[in-house]
Amino acid sequence: MLESGAADQLSMEEIAKQVNMSESTLQRHFRQAFNMSVFEYLRRNRPQRAMVAMQKEGLGIVQAAHIAGYNSPANFSTAFRRAFGITPGQLKDRF
Repeated sequence: MLESGAADQLSMEEIAKQVNMSESTLQRHFRQAFNMSVFEYLRRNRPQRAMVAMQKEGLGIVQAAHIAGYNSPANFSTAFRRAFGITPGQLKDRF
């Protein structure tokens, strides 16, 4: 659910309900398993999902920004560069 993007617009309460746990139990188990919070995991996963979409589906930067949860392609580009060391444009140039 977290990796597919299905949880991107959900609150912690809604995510916890989906897995039949309380919010605190979900956070505790998730932190034990992944050493980060649920939302930190989502923040890290979104740029990865956008990168895969750009590579495999040929999406443009604006569409990839949307997948990653950014309204601004410029903000997405900054976050992408921080995550991967290259800009989305440089990634597009490689493919």
